[in-house]
Amino acid sequence: MPKIEESPLKRWREEVGLTQGEMATYLGLDVPDVSRMERGHKNLTAKAIEALRFLLSEHEADQMDREQKEFRVQLRARLQTKVQARRAA
Repeated sequence: MPKIEESPLKRWREEVGLTQGEMATYLGLDVPDVSRMERGHKNLTAKAIEALRFLLSEHEADQMDREQKEFRVQLRARLQTKVQARRAA
């Protein structure tokens, strides 16, 4: 039986060290929706794409509420730590 390719969204989420619950919270979705997106059973919503864009972008967005901004800062710190660890290896 051929191996099914892992979802890029899932691979990224795991590399950053997020749970599906954390991802769901940031994207404004529930955990089953994140799971379905990772398995390719549900498309990313426009809101989720926009949230990911803000997360990965360098600029702050005025539209984000305080909780989203704090969460984004934490996630960006995790990403930066992962990148630095890989460079050092």
